[in-house]
Amino acid sequence: MTGRWDRWRPGLHIAVLLLILAGSATLVVESWLSHRSFAARSTEASRALAFEAAANLSRSAESRLNYSLGLYFTPVASRLDYDTPARREDFARMALEPPREGCAVASLCAGGPARTTFHYDLRTEEWTTTGAPIGPDAAKAIRDSVRDEALNRYKPAWQLAVLTVPVAGKQHIVLYRLAFDAAGKPATVNGLELDMPRVGREMFGRTVAQMPLLASARSRSTAGTTSEWQAGEENGKLFSIHVISAEGLDYLKAGLPAAQAPVLAQYPMTGGLGSYRVDIGLGPELLAVASSGADRARLVTASVAFAASVLLIALAIAQTRREYALARLRESFVASVSHELRTPLAQIRLYSEMLQLGFVRDAREHNTAVDVIVQEAGRLTYLIENVLTYSRASRGELRLEPAMVDVAALLDEVTRTEGPLVAAAGIALRTSVQPGLVAAADRAALLQVLINLIDNALRHAEGTREIVVTAEGAERIVRFLVDDAGPGVPRRDRDRIWQRFVRLEGRTRATGSGIGLSVVAELVAAMGGHATVTDSPLGGARFIVEVPAGAKIERGDERAVAQRSS
Repeated sequence: MTGRWDRWRPGLHIAVLLLILAGSATLVVESWLSHRSFAARSTEASRALAFEAAANLSRSAESRLNYSLGLYFTPVASRLDYDTPARREDFARMALEPPREGCAVASLCAGGPARTTFHYDLRTEEWTTTGAPIGPDAAKAIRDSVRDEALNRYKPAWQLAVLTVPVAGKQHIVLYRLAFDAAGKPATVNGLELDMPRVGREMFGRTVAQMPLLASARSRSTAGTTSEWQAGEENGKLFSIHVISAEGLDYLKAGLPAAQAPVLAQYPMTGGLGSYRVDIGLGPELLAVASSGADRARLVTASVAFAASVLLIALAIAQTRREYALARLRESFVASVSHELRTPLAQIRLYSEMLQLGFVRDAREHNTAVDVIVQEAGRLTYLIENVLTYSRASRGELRLEPAMVDVAALLDEVTRTEGPLVAAAGIALRTSVQPGLVAAADRAALLQVLINLIDNALRHAEGTREIVVTAEGAERIVRFLVDDAGPGVPRRDRDRIWQRFVRLEGRTRATGSGIGLSVVAELVAAMGGHATVTDSPLGGARFIVEVPAGAKIERGDERAVAQRSS
C-alpha cells in the first residue's frame, strides 16, 4: 500500500499545483475582463468630458459675440426717424475700428468686428457700403437674402438678425437691424459683414483665456487639482483645442499638441460665428480624473500574483520531480547495496558451513576456504565503509585525521587487498611508485579512494587485460593515476559521474551502488585534494587523484614514516 501511495504521490502533488495555477489564471482573466469593461467606461467618461468642454467653448464664444455685437448696433435704432446719416456714420466707425495697441486689458484692445458695413433702403433699393469692397455677386446675394428675410420673416421684437449667405463656396456672415416707418412697415436696413477669421480668433481665444471649459469640474477634481480646473488660463495645459470653420479656416489652435492629448470630441455648430467645428482632446491630468487607476492596479496585482504563482509552482514541480527522482535513486541504491552485500555474505556462509560440516578434504582445501572467507570479509568491509562514508558525508559529519603516509607502503597494501580479486577476474594489477613519496592525508581514506577506483575499473574492464596504478610526485602534491582499458568516460559525463547515485547506463553491463565515485570525491576534497577523469593511454579511462604531499622519505627513514602512518 505504501509503495503504491509513493508512486501516486508526485502525480497528486502536481495535480494540486496545477489546480492552484488554474485558479490564479482564472483570477487574471477575470481581472483582465473587468479592466476591459472599466477601460470602456473610462473612455466614454473621457469623451463626455471632452464633449462638455467643446459645447461650453462654443456656447461661451457665441454669447460673447452676441453681447459685443449688440453694443455695436447701439447707434442705429429700429425707428426710421432715428436712422440718420450721423448715426449711420457712428455705426460704421465703431464696427470698422481697427484694433488698438498698448491696451492693458486685451478685451478693450479689440477692433470692430466688421469687414464691411452697409445701408440698404428697401423702398428705393439704394445700397451703400463702407469698408472693404464686396464683389457684385456677393453684394447681390446679400441684398436678396436681407430683403427676403426683412420683408417676410423679420419680427419687430428682434434686436438683431443673422444671416449666413453662401457665395461661390464662401460663407458671408451678415448681421443687420431693420428700421420701420411710422406705418410699421420695413423701411431701411443697417448691417455689417463679419470679418470671420479675426472675429473667430478673438472670440474663441478670449473664451479659452478667461474661463474654465468645464464648469462642473469642481465635483470631478481630486485633491491638489482644483485650482488648475478653476483657472481658465490653465485650459491650455489641460486640453488640445482646435476650432475650424466649414471652409477649413483655423479660428483657434491652442493648448496641448494632439499627440499628447488626442481628440476625443467633435462638436459641430452653426450660429453667429457661422458653421464651424470644435475639436477637444483631454490631457493626461484630465484623463487621470476621468479614469481611476484602481482597476489597472488590480490587473497589475493579479498579473504579478499569477506570475509569482507560475514561478512558485514551476519550482515546486521541479522540486517534486527532483525528490521523486532522488527517491527512486535511493530505492535503486538500497537494492544495489543489498545485492552487493548478499554476494560476499553468501560466499562467507558457504565456506564457513563447509568448514563446520567437515566437507574439506585436505589442508589445501581448508586454506582455500579460509582465504575466500578472509577475502570476502574484506570485500564486505569495503562495501560497508563506502556506505558509512556516504552517510557521514550526507550529514556533513565526515572527519579525517591527516598524517604522513608512505605511498609505496600504501600501494603494497592495495596490491595485497585488491590483487586476488582482480586476478580472479583474469586481469593483472600493476603498480608503479616514485621512490620516497609521502602524502599528507588520512591513510584509511586514501586507501579507500584507491580501492574504490580499482573496483570501478574492474567493473568496467570488459576486454581489458590490466589495471595500472601509478603514484608520482609533483610540486607540493602526490598524484595517483588509475588506468584501465575499458570503454572510458564520455566528455559530457566527466563532471556528472562524481555525483551520488549516478551510473552511466548502456556502456557496459556493470552494476554497483552508484556511490563509489561520489565517496572518492568527498574523501579527496576532505583531504584538500582534487579528483578528475580523462582518457587513458590504455584506451579506457584515467582517474587522477591529487592530494597534498608530505616531506620526502630519505633512505633509512622508511620505518619511522611507516610507524607514523599506521
